[in-house]
Amino acid sequence: MTGNGSEAGPTDERGGEGYWYAASLMYQACHRPPRKDGLWEERIVLIRAGSQAQALEQAERLGPADEVGYATVEGEVQWRFARVERVCAIEAEVLRSGTEVFSRFLSAGEAESLGRPLE
Repeated sequence: MTGNGSEAGPTDERGGEGYWYAASLMYQACHRPPRKDGLWEERIVLIRAGSQAQALEQAERLGPADEVGYATVEGEVQWRFARVERVCAIEAEVLRSGTEVFSRFLSAGEAESLGRPLE
């Protein structure tokens, strides 16, 4: 569902107005000492905005705010915001249990990769 900003969008269960979007944020782990395997995190967050462009702007602000670093037994890791992968409109009029907030098509190789545990 996309909006032009001049009309009220669907409401949530609390009566808020606007459109809901699911934003995929990508973070990369930077290890010290460096590791040869790369580790990434994909976060799907909900964003309330008047348009997809506004949702993207919010996602780009949220990403760096969630960067975090910490010590591990192997050294230090810093999670760095890399990019907003995509912003998708949520087509539901009301958010409730079971509402689809994100979906994507995957190739066979991508699906197999998602099924393999991290090592």
